[in-house]
Amino acid sequence: MITRAMKPPIFEIPNFLSDEECDHIVNLAEKQKMLNSMARGGLTKLEDTVIPQIENGKSSGPAGRFYEWDDNHDGIITLAEVALFAKKHHFLVVSKKEILDMLHIINVSEMDDGKITFEEFQTLNTHGIDGIMHVTGLTHPKHRHRYSEQTWIDQRKDKHDPVLNALQERILKLTGLSKEIIYGSERIQVVRYAAQGHYHAHYDSETHTRTDAPCCHQVEDISKIFSFQNPCRLCRYITILYYLNDVKDGGETAFPVADNATLNRTYMEMSRAEYDHYNLNENCKNSNLVIKPKKGLAVVWYNHLRDEKSGWMGAMDDYSLHGGCSVNQGIKWIANNWITAPYPDTYLKKSIWFSSVDYENEKK
Repeated sequence: MITRAMKPPIFEIPNFLSDEECDHIVNLAEKQKMLNSMARGGLTKLEDTVIPQIENGKSSGPAGRFYEWDDNHDGIITLAEVALFAKKHHFLVVSKKEILDMLHIINVSEMDDGKITFEEFQTLNTHGIDGIMHVTGLTHPKHRHRYSEQTWIDQRKDKHDPVLNALQERILKLTGLSKEIIYGSERIQVVRYAAQGHYHAHYDSETHTRTDAPCCHQVEDISKIFSFQNPCRLCRYITILYYLNDVKDGGETAFPVADNATLNRTYMEMSRAEYDHYNLNENCKNSNLVIKPKKGLAVVWYNHLRDEKSGWMGAMDDYSLHGGCSVNQGIKWIANNWITAPYPDTYLKKSIWFSSVDYENEKK
C-alpha cells in the first residue's frame, strides 16, 4: 500500500485485483444494460436534471447587457470575448469554431464577420445564445460534467460468485470495518469511458449539514432512493476505485486540492471563471495529485472525517474533491466500491442493503 496524500487520506494498492478478477467484473457488467451516466446525488433537485428548451429573444440577465460581453469596453464584442463570457457564466472553455457552431444552431449570424457592434446587439438573440451555451454544457460529450456509461453489480445478490465473495473479504481486511458496514454498503458501480469520456471534479458523498435528509442507505423504502420526492443524502465514508483495464492515453484520476495547505470551498466555487478546479478537461495535469490507471490497481480514499467523540462518520472532507480525466485514446473501465456508514445519531439504523442472512452465515 502506497500513501499518496493525507488530506484526504489517499492510498494506492497495486495488484489489488488480478487480471482475471478485473475481466470477470467487466464481463458481469457487459451482460447487463449500460446506461448513460448522470452526475447526481440524493439531494439533486429534479430541475437540475432537465435539459431546458432554448428560447429566443432578449435576455433579462447578464447575457442581455452589452458590458457583460464587451470585456475591454471598446464598443465591439469579439469571438474572444464571447469565449470569455461562456467561461465566466457557463464554465465552458470553447474554441472560436465551437462558438460559431453554437450561434448557427440558433440562427445567429451577427458574429460571422468576427464581431458584434453595439447597434447589432440591440436586436441580438441574447436569450437564445445564453440558452445554447447552457444546453451545450449539459449535453455535449466534451463539455458535459460527466460522459460515460454505467451499470450496477449487486455483490449480495450474486453471493455465490467467488470473485465478488473474495472481494468482500478483502475489503473487510483492508478497512478493518464491521461486516454490517461492508455488507450494508452500496452495490458496485461499473463505469465504461469511451473516447472523450470523463467525470469532472466532484464529491462522492454529500453534506453532513443536511440533517433533515436521511442517508440514502438508511431510507425505509429502497424505491424512494433518487426519487426526487424524498430527498436523501449520499453517506459514502470511503471510496475504493478499481481500474479494470489499462488505458492507452488519458483517463487519470485527479485530486485537484489534495494536501492543499488551505482550502476555501466557497471561494473555489465562486472563482471558477478565473481558475476552474472542476474542469478536468482543462486542468487535469495541474491537479495536486494525478493517478494513472493501471489494471488491477485500487485507489482508496476517505470522503469524510471521523467523529472523534463517537468513532462514527463525521463531517465531509472538502479535500476529497476528485474526478476522472478525459480518455484520449482507448477505453477505460473502472468500478466504484463505496463504503457507506452512519453518522453518530443514526448508527443503530440498519442499512437497506444489509443482508442479515449473509451476515449470519458468515458468523457460523
